[in-house]
Parts: sequence; structure tokens; C-alpha cells
Amino acid sequence: MSELQSRFVKRGLWVDHSEGPIMGRTITTDTKTGTILIALLAVLASLATTHMWNLVTFFVHQVRADGYPADALFRQQQALLRTLPPPSTLMAEHIKLWWSWRKKADHVVARTILHWLLALLFTISTLMAGIFSSYIVTSDSISVLVDSNRCGFLNVQPNETWDAIDRGYLTSIYPLSQRLVDECYLDTNNDSAPTQCNTLAHPNIPLMQERIACPFHPSMCVGDTSQPAVSLDSGLLDLNDAFGLNLPSKDHIKFRKRTSCGVLPLDGRVAIVNATDYPAFAGFPKPGEQLRLFLYGMMVGQDPDHWANATFYQSFVKANVSEEYTVRDMLSFSSPERADYSAFAPLPEMALEDADIGLMFIGKNQVAYEVPVNDTVFAAHQRQEHDSYGLQDITVEYFSDDPGTVLGCTEQFCIADDTCTTLGPLPGDHIPAFSNASAVQTAVLRHIINSCFLWDITNAIDVRASAYIRGGAIRDGLPDDWWINEVMGWTSQVWAGLQVLIPDYAIGAKSRDSNADEYVVYPQTQAERALCGMQKMPKAGGFVGERNINVFGLAFIITFSVIVTTLDLSILRFLIHLSKFRQALAPRIDRWIQDGVLQLQRRAYEAHGEGTWAGLKQEVPVTVGKLKLAELPVES
Repeated sequence: MSELQSRFVKRGLWVDHSEGPIMGRTITTDTKTGTILIALLAVLASLATTHMWNLVTFFVHQVRADGYPADALFRQQQALLRTLPPPSTLMAEHIKLWWSWRKKADHVVARTILHWLLALLFTISTLMAGIFSSYIVTSDSISVLVDSNRCGFLNVQPNETWDAIDRGYLTSIYPLSQRLVDECYLDTNNDSAPTQCNTLAHPNIPLMQERIACPFHPSMCVGDTSQPAVSLDSGLLDLNDAFGLNLPSKDHIKFRKRTSCGVLPLDGRVAIVNATDYPAFAGFPKPGEQLRLFLYGMMVGQDPDHWANATFYQSFVKANVSEEYTVRDMLSFSSPERADYSAFAPLPEMALEDADIGLMFIGKNQVAYEVPVNDTVFAAHQRQEHDSYGLQDITVEYFSDDPGTVLGCTEQFCIADDTCTTLGPLPGDHIPAFSNASAVQTAVLRHIINSCFLWDITNAIDVRASAYIRGGAIRDGLPDDWWINEVMGWTSQVWAGLQVLIPDYAIGAKSRDSNADEYVVYPQTQAERALCGMQKMPKAGGFVGERNINVFGLAFIITFSVIVTTLDLSILRFLIHLSKFRQALAPRIDRWIQDGVLQLQRRAYEAHGEGTWAGLKQEVPVTVGKLKLAELPVES
């Protein structure tokens, strides 16, 4: 699956409900705007920290300005704080103070290191604030909201639209789902997920594997008598987490699917007929060609007097020459609402009311193995020796005990808003658990059910063992219980397909099939249109692409910067000149003014008997008259 195209990305404000209504507010924009915003945020963060430090030094000065007698080191520290030095300057000046006073005052280290540590801590905090501000704009592996005018449901009806969907849209999903299975589900040796997996809302859906009793009548499974079958269960999934839906909490829906498979017996379920006597044979029979029929139900729409109970057939002509595996499949729905879509009616021993039933035929044909195989499906013990080319004189190969085997599988579902207690077949339009569903939930249910209906286990058409065939043979054979790996591959392909189909509602089937207008039903209701804007997809971002801006972080930095800057400018630059403000903070604020550089200079001149001064309690003292002042001497 390729990454979502930029033309389908919503630009502007939206809410990522997985992060909550406050932290989830996001603005998606282009690279240029994001880069400019990063620079502006860096300036704002720097401005805020500068003014914040001014307030910190003012607060420290005021706490210490208690009016009690103190030594010269204390007074120098107060004068230094009054200059509002930046943290680095304060650290450097306190090192000087420590060096100068280390043998002349008490507890110099303790008295200077506190200020030094305060400046260091604030410097570190400033760096962290700068880093935090950069994270407000995200560029790598971001989640974006889909915005497409092609959004719509697939019109799933037993008519010509069904063929159009299968021929056009689903055909494009087959190779894509297989690649996703190979890279995202079955490749356990990869430490990091391939790029293909990162285009999905979740790289894969974890499945819980368990050996179980036969899902049908016990006589319909071969192998271990107590646990001859295997189940793969997704557990209860939140659609938001699994498929990237962006539903608000009130519309959340949980989904669970369980697939169980067992190997069906051949005894009494096989018949051999001439190809000319089988009306459902596809093609032109070869002279004397015979077929092997597998009898596991009644085919819908076939003459009951002419092998309608044959669910699969295998030509001996092909089986004796093909060095590849073949797969065929069919499905029977248990829900009466979907009876028109069933390909067969299962045997009484396999009929279930709480599951849909799939049959998977594997033709093993003339695939050879160089060692015996003990797997239930791929068992191969027919030894054959023949002359070989090359250095060896004799080649020993093993062929399948039986050229074809059928597996029976069940698919069960549970769709709920909270907990799941009962599994059943794929439901129709009415789900009891959602009798009071909201309009959005109803639209989601329709979409999820349609997706599961379109993409089931019979859409998996590959045999994993095929990857090991070289020259018509598998050199190392296959492990015992290899058939479970095949079931895992089929089930994984179903989930991989669903990970494509479900987001495609918002993107639009037309993005894959230009003729999709034939079978797409575009949104008719407000809820269906709303669902079009409730699909998230990952984007790699990087140097070219989209940027996500966290609205909360952006608002926090702007608000914090404005408040701190306003407080600094108002308190230390303007309010300090107002008599009422000074009266409220007196006498400490008076000491702040008196520790100012200009007031300290005024005191120095007065100490030398120079000038008559006014504004003794103001930040800026002035002389009375136009006096000329001499340079202050170095010595007193």
C-alpha cells in the first residue's frame, strides 16, 4: 500500500480523538508554513524565557531584601541581581564573587552556589523549553486526516455491481494484501517495520493462535483427536486503534474476528468420474481425462442429479504434470440475510448457526520433496528413485500421499460498543447490541460489515510453501504442522485486506479503479458525510510533505510568552513608577530601586560631597540644577 497522496490530506484544524479533545487539536499544514512556525516558536520561547528570568531575579531580590544588616557580599549579590543579568552572566559573576570573598566572608561557597545553581537550572529549563517548542510542529511519521471527494460505500448487491467490484477494485487489493502479509505479518526477522507497513494505521493486527477441538462434528477433522484444529483470534479491537478511524469516544465501536480451521477427512468424501460426465468442468476435457471430486456440501444452482454435492474437483491430468500448488475456495454464509451469496450448503456434520463456513482446497499435484513430510496436509511418503543429471547417479524424491486436501474453516464475528460475549456469523444490517446506535455508528457498522463481507478467507489464494519450490521440488521438506502456517497466512491476508478496505471508504475506491463510479454509493446522509472525515492515515513527512501543529502546545507557548512578557514589562518597567503599586510592595520595592545602578551612582557622588540630588526614591535620580560632576576616584 502506497503512502496517502498529499491531495487527499486535510489541511487546517482537526481533532485527533486518540489524544483527547484538548491535546488532540491539530493543524495540518505544508512544509513551508511549518518551517516558518518553528522559527517563530523558537523566537517566542526565547523571548518568554528572557522575561521569565527577569521575574525570577526580581523575586529572588525581593525575598532577600528584608532590611536587616548584612555584609558586603550580600549587598553585592543584591546589586548584581538588580541589574537583571542573564543566567550565564549571573553564573560567571558569582564565580568571581566566590573567588574574591572565599577567605573574607562566612560560608561563601554555600551563599554563591545557590545563585549559581538557580541560573544553571534555568538555563537547562530554557534548553528544554526550546526542545519542547520544536516538538509542537511534527514532521516525521505524522497522522493526517483524509479529505477526499471520492469518499463512498461499495454497493454490495447480488447483481452486475458485484462483478464490477471483484473485477476492478478487489483485483487491485489482492497483490497489495499479499505484500503486506509478507512484510508486515509474517516477516518476523525484521527489526524495523518496512516502509510498506508504515503506510497502515497499525503495522499489523496481532492474532492469538490456539489449538482447539474440531469446530465441526468431531468426525470432520483429522489429526490430533483432542485438538485437531487451530484458531486465530484478534481479540476485541478498537476500530480507532486498529484501522485508524477517528471516531469520538461516544461513537467508539469494538470489533473481534475469530477464524478456526481443521483438515477435513477424505474417507467417503471423494469420487472419481470422467471429465465428460461432470457438467461443471471448465474447459475442454482431454481424451480419457478423469476428475477427482471432493464432496463436502451441495453447490448452489447446480442440478442435484449431476454431482451437485461436489464442492471441488481436481483433474488427474493437471495433478500428474503440475509442479506447483493450486488453491480453490468457497464460502457459505449462515445468516439468512446473506443466503443469496453462499456458494454451497455445507454437510449436516459441518452446518453451524454461529459461524460462516469456508472450504479451502489445496492441490499438491506433483510437487516433490527430497525428504519425507509428516504434515497433516502436505504428508509425502511415496518414495521414488530416478536417474538424475549432474554428479549424482540416483535422486530420491517423495511425493504427496494424496494429491489434494480440503480444509474447513469457520469465521466468527463480534461487533460491540464495550464488551464481547458471543461470537456469531457475519451479521446483516441489524445488530442487537447497537439497537440505539447513533447515526455515525450506523454508518460505521455498514462500512465494517461490507468490508468483512467483501474480504474473507476465500480471498486468500496463496500457499506459503510455494516459496520453497525450486525446480518442482522442496529440498528440505516441510515441518510437521506446516498447515497451521498456511492458515496463518490466509488469515493474515484477510486482515491485511481489511486494513486497506476500511480506510478506502474515506479515500475512495476510485483512487484504485477508475471505473469505480459503477459500484460506489456516495454519501447520502449527514452521518455518512461525517464519516468521510473520520479516517486517519500515517504520513512519513520529512523534508517534503505535511507538518502537524499541536494547537495546545502552540496556544500554550503564545499565551505563556504574552503573560510573562506583559508581567515583566508592566511590573519592572511601568508599575514600579506608580505610587500605589510601590506602597503595596513597600518597603522591599524601595530596596529594589535603591539597589539600582543609577541610585548606587548617586550615593557614590553624595559620599564624595558632589551634587544636590532629587528623586531619591525614583529609579532615575537627577541633580538639582545643571551641575558638572567629576569622575569618581578609584580610591575612597
